[in-house]
Amino acid sequence: MKNQLEHIVEKVLLHCDECNDNGLWFGKTGIAIFLFHYAKQTKDKQYKEKAEELIDLLYTRIDTIDKGIPNGIAGIGIGIEYLVQNGFCKGDTDDILEDFDIILRETVVCEIHNVKSILNSAKYFKYRITNQTNKNNTQSFHIKFSIIQVIDILYEFFHSGIFPKSTDGIMCSEYVDYILDFIDETYEIYPVKASKIIDHILALPNIKKGISLYTAIKLLKRNKILRHSNRLYDICMNLHNNGILTVNGFDDLKSYIMQQLYLKNNENISNNDLYKLNNTSYLGLKGGCAGLGMLMLTTLEPSIYTWFDLIDL
Repeated sequence: MKNQLEHIVEKVLLHCDECNDNGLWFGKTGIAIFLFHYAKQTKDKQYKEKAEELIDLLYTRIDTIDKGIPNGIAGIGIGIEYLVQNGFCKGDTDDILEDFDIILRETVVCEIHNVKSILNSAKYFKYRITNQTNKNNTQSFHIKFSIIQVIDILYEFFHSGIFPKSTDGIMCSEYVDYILDFIDETYEIYPVKASKIIDHILALPNIKKGISLYTAIKLLKRNKILRHSNRLYDICMNLHNNGILTVNGFDDLKSYIMQQLYLKNNENISNNDLYKLNNTSYLGLKGGCAGLGMLMLTTLEPSIYTWFDLIDL
């Protein structure tokens, strides 16, 4: 595995400057996250310095780029918040992300009928609010107000039936997972309306098929909204009990990720992964070299598994 990781890092360093995408999934933000983690694992400052160099490039002309998570400012902001919260970068994200907050607050107001746009903003503000502990400033107020707006919009989405459905008529599971994760982290900000959204979700047909095992485990692990809904708790417990195996003593969430994502085929890189390593189009965190490198690093240090939430959308 060491040789494979070195091969990946060599590829990333050689071509990352050619990447025209600054985003979290496919661009420089995700690549920087991988390099920061690799620098920490190897204790080699050159990778940290390159990651910092990439991060410094992210703040140019943010008003001209996409607002979403895969390629846009929501994803870049989430990546920066992740790096600060995990100690890779220093600074006050209220200052660093002030312009990001303004743009995405405007998005919540101006794109209220765009499901994907609202959900992208929801995930961004979910990350922002987790770094607002004990803060009572103007920025914190604006973030909480945006979250309240998002919750109101999501509630109206359920009334209008605007959410896309899969071929069997069930609301697409990615939206169910997305909303449950968001409500779980922000419930206490607007509990009355958040509870109504949970009721709407539970009223969906075949809801047990709409919640992924990964989301069920996260909700059980955090035990926030599940304290307010016995039925949702029962659904998550049933998914957990029927779908999880404990691996090498890891807790359930880590076990699940290990089973689903980590290096199959006895930790050998598959032919598809080899193709990506030889194609400069695949450098990013989602489906690219940086993501493959992160999977390898997580097998060496399982405690870093929370990075998966960055691409779990």
